[in-house]
Amino acid sequence: MTPRGDYRFRPQKGTGRYVSYGRRQSYDDGGRGGSKQVWEWFEENYNAADEKKVWLMNQGDDTCYNLIRCSTNRFGIEDIAVTSVCDLDTRAKRLVEKKLTSNDWKEYWTHLVEGYERVRGEIQKRDEEDRSRNSERWEAEAQARRAERIVIYDNDVSTALRTVDLSAGSLKSEFTDAFKLHERVDDDEGDWLDDPVAGHMTGHGFGDEIKQRSSVKLQITLSLDCSNSMYYNTIHKAAANAFREIGLSMRALKSEFHDDLFIGFFLYSQDDWRDGRGKRVIRLIGKSESDTKDVFGELWNFRQSEIEGWYGQGGVFSGEDTFVAPLFEKIDEWERKESDSGAIKLDLIITDAVLEHKGDIVEASIIQDNRDGALQTVFLNLMPEGDWVMSSLPRHCTQYHVDVENLSGALRNLIMDFVQIQL
Repeated sequence: MTPRGDYRFRPQKGTGRYVSYGRRQSYDDGGRGGSKQVWEWFEENYNAADEKKVWLMNQGDDTCYNLIRCSTNRFGIEDIAVTSVCDLDTRAKRLVEKKLTSNDWKEYWTHLVEGYERVRGEIQKRDEEDRSRNSERWEAEAQARRAERIVIYDNDVSTALRTVDLSAGSLKSEFTDAFKLHERVDDDEGDWLDDPVAGHMTGHGFGDEIKQRSSVKLQITLSLDCSNSMYYNTIHKAAANAFREIGLSMRALKSEFHDDLFIGFFLYSQDDWRDGRGKRVIRLIGKSESDTKDVFGELWNFRQSEIEGWYGQGGVFSGEDTFVAPLFEKIDEWERKESDSGAIKLDLIITDAVLEHKGDIVEASIIQDNRDGALQTVFLNLMPEGDWVMSSLPRHCTQYHVDVENLSGALRNLIMDFVQIQL
């Protein structure tokens, strides 16, 4: 019987799509790399040794390890030894038994495997020690990253709360006046009697002052232009900061005047393969109460640390052109579902664009005309005023120039003026 170690099993084409692997061909070790060299070293030195068993048994642990590790079962050939079967037909076994006995081979095989296992055990021990050290280092690095994230998060929160305290505080009195309880006209306390008899006999029949809630309902939307010119003109950071600051302030006021104030936040002129270049609009939706980002809610991505990361990337600002009809369509859809039909409406739009698409302006005008109730839309344009003076706008729209330094203040002043006018 021909020893298996001298042969390689090769595929043989069948008559159809199937391949048979049962055919054997002699194989000359070509292309086997390191395992071929190890076998040749073993064969050459064994044949050259005068005391062959002494040579075999004097092989050190490293040699034993390398002989087994580097002469694996590859291409169907077993060169020297494997760790699990002593009597497996290998080249080394046949070579040893030509000059020595099968017992000599068994002794050598045991020596070979024991040396291999000792080295492998040392390697595993070092690997475990390395993993342990690395694990400690990785855990320390992970803790440092967690601590850094906590610091960043705390800075984001403290920055947000400061802006809310300042902005919401300056706006609160105006909203309080707009939504406060009004006394009944021409009546002072004690001017009328609910029970004249009780009033005459006991002195406690006087009626209480009647107060009626204001009927004013306000709707304010805040929108941020996300066309790429905002990024390339390096005004995106200031715009996003103002968007976050006023947005958080409006959200704080909404919690106090829930039934009278309606607010919405939108990103517009973003790219989208479905809607064309720059026609995508996103309405920012609030997070749940259990969300860890609840301090920012829907404005989470506009926190201070995130805005810093936009420099050099520009990924948030991606629209190639500025279109407003899709924005007005989304606002109209939102206000019909979630606002009050009688609310007085103010749209604030942060941009740096001149509206150049005539069809977009016409479509936007139609949407504006069909929106319910009193409406005023204000573009706060960061572009130099001389570049857009007398430019076309949709109906019910006006345009003001703002600078990056006063954008937040301009937004607050517009909201305050708008509320005062409604009083």
